[in-house]
Amino acid sequence: MPVAIVKTAAYQIEKNVPLPAPNTLGATKYPWRDMEIGDSFVADKPVVNISAQAVESARRIGGGVKFSCRSIDATHTRIWRIA
Repeated sequence: MPVAIVKTAAYQIEKNVPLPAPNTLGATKYPWRDMEIGDSFVADKPVVNISAQAVESARRIGGGVKFSCRSIDATHTRIWRIA
């Protein structure tokens, strides 16, 4: 079925565009799956931006995995795997 385009004031709506396969943790720039309890890394993002990603990654990994984030400065955050 061809893609149809409908223009609105702010957005261009496209119909019949297939949904891509869901993203998995295999394609991420952060090492969520590779971390063991006690491991940490520094991200070049404020804590509010990285916290949601850590929570979502822990949910996807499952098995009681938990992360904790702390600000280092205005633009850097350290993330630990705590469980």
